[in-house]
Amino acid sequence: MQFNSSVVRQLKNQIRDMEKAVDVRIKELETLHITNSSNSLSSPSEEISIREQLESLRSKTPEHCPSPVALPIEEITRLQEKLQRYGRAEEVVTRQLRDQHIRFGKLNCRLEVIFQIAHVIYNFIFFVCYNFLNADYLRKHKPRGMHFNSRVKNL
Repeated sequence: MQFNSSVVRQLKNQIRDMEKAVDVRIKELETLHITNSSNSLSSPSEEISIREQLESLRSKTPEHCPSPVALPIEEITRLQEKLQRYGRAEEVVTRQLRDQHIRFGKLNCRLEVIFQIAHVIYNFIFFVCYNFLNADYLRKHKPRGMHFNSRVKNL
């Protein structure tokens, strides 16, 4: 089969551009998923950038090589692998977002219960203070002919 070398070269360039775009998206997703690894001394983003540098060194081929024009099968395979990595990273971040949403819902329920308890405590304190002030007022202004103790017992 004979292929037009400029078309194949253009196809390879487009695939390389797509690879770079996917690499950027993978890096963004992987930095969202930061794990504390005790075995690793470098941060996950450093590991990702080092891995990218190694991959780019391996994948660099001269633009105008004397070899016969071939379809960019290797480039397509690399792009497929990167898209699979992107899918896995996206799944991890999606799972984390779902977990965070569930945690947020649980915290919201707990906060509502705390507000209800605070409201009950506030009403209880108000009731106690009101009755205390009422009893104090009655003690100071005891009506004539009435026994204070019998009235306080009813409160």
